[in-house]
Amino acid sequence: ERDLPRPPDDALAHLDPPTPKQLQDAIDQHLRREYALLIQDMRAADRDDLADQLLAEARQDYPNDPSLIKLGQPKSE
Repeated sequence: ERDLPRPPDDALAHLDPPTPKQLQDAIDQHLRREYALLIQDMRAADRDDLADQLLAEARQDYPNDPSLIKLGQPKSE
């Protein structure tokens, strides 16, 4: 059985109890952040092929996320 990603407890601590939309928003924010960190880690490990695949997957789920858009832009030298 796989553990589903879940936002840190502090992301929901101020909500009593969270609405389904608040919970979904917190989960989405957490997943966007985790995608960005994982993509950066793969690039740092010279795994650009995997980073590109993860970025494509992330952009399908979150096409308007600024951090993912920035990760997809060529680096300026």
